[in-house]
Amino acid sequence: MEFIKRRNQRRVSLDIHPLIDVVFLLLIFFMVTTTFSERPGMKLELPASETASSQSMQELTIVLTYDQRVFFQGREIELANLSNLLEKALKRSSEKMVIISADQRVEYGKVVAVMDIAKKSGARGLTIATRPASEK
Repeated sequence: MEFIKRRNQRRVSLDIHPLIDVVFLLLIFFMVTTTFSERPGMKLELPASETASSQSMQELTIVLTYDQRVFFQGREIELANLSNLLEKALKRSSEKMVIISADQRVEYGKVVAVMDIAKKSGARGLTIATRPASEK
């Protein structure tokens, strides 16, 4: 009788290695196909504007961060050096347009000072970067 009971008991085991392989491959697939949005290295809160639109042109960009740092063409600079760098860049530029991208917490006087420097350096036009009002 002992012998019969042993034969009827089966040991069931589930091999999960193939399942792990499939999950790993799905993870790799989603990581590779995911698109990432590129943002500049500086975090800015641009002021909102109802009439904001994007423009494509050869950009000369000045960025003012809320912690009083100044960037020109992606490189951090001193405000005193902005005039010389901007004059050289404007001589090479055909459009002579300058984009000022300032955090909304930057003092108004500092933005006006940068606008004055840009005009004195030979900029024909100034653009203030904003974000659409619907964007949060």
